[in-house]
Amino acid sequence: MNGIALDCLFDTGAPGAISIGYNAARRLGLWSDTRPFAPQATSGIGGSGGIGRIVRVDAASFGGEQFERPLVLLRGPNDGARQQDGVIGLTMLRRFNLSTEVRTHALWLQSHTDVLPLPERYGLSGMWLMDQDGAVHVAAVGPGSPSDVAGVQVGDRVRSLDFRSAIASISGAPGKNVELPLEGRGGTRVVRFTLRPFL
Repeated sequence: MNGIALDCLFDTGAPGAISIGYNAARRLGLWSDTRPFAPQATSGIGGSGGIGRIVRVDAASFGGEQFERPLVLLRGPNDGARQQDGVIGLTMLRRFNLSTEVRTHALWLQSHTDVLPLPERYGLSGMWLMDQDGAVHVAAVGPGSPSDVAGVQVGDRVRSLDFRSAIASISGAPGKNVELPLEGRGGTRVVRFTLRPFL
C-alpha cells in the first residue's frame, strides 16, 4: 500500500476490501487528525470494536493487480493488537480466483476479468453519532466532510431527535439536504449541510 508491503490476513467473512490496523496505519502516515476521513464502526454490531476511519490511499496492489485511490478502513487504537498489519476482505477477494496447494502451503490468485468492483460506500455526512443514556452525541467528525464544514463538533448533542431519527437524518444519497438541531460548545444551533462525496 502506497509502495509499502503489508502482512495481511485473508478473511472471506470480512465485508470490506482492505482494513489496516492502527499501528500499520500510523507507520504508513494514514492515521492523522488532519487527513480527510469518514468515521466507521470497525467490528461488531453497534461498533463494539470502536470507531475507525475510512480514508482514500494513493495506491494499493494485490494479486498482481493495481488499485488506484482505493478506500481503506483504518482500525482505531482500541481495536486490540493483531499480529498482522491488516485484513483483505471479501470485497477484494471476490475479484480473484483463489486456489490453495496444501503440500507447499501456497496460495494462487488469478484476477477475474468479468467481475466489476462493488460501489464505494461511506457515510457522506462525515460524522459518527452515538446513543449515550438516551442522548445522541457526536462521537467523531471527519476533516473536510460536510458536517465539519458546517461546524459540527465532537461532543455536540443532537436535540429533539431519537437515535434512529438522527441516523436517518444524516444518511442518504449525495445531494440530500440535512438540517440538524445541536447543542454544545457553540451553543444551541441548527446546522445545515448537503451530503456529498468528500474522500
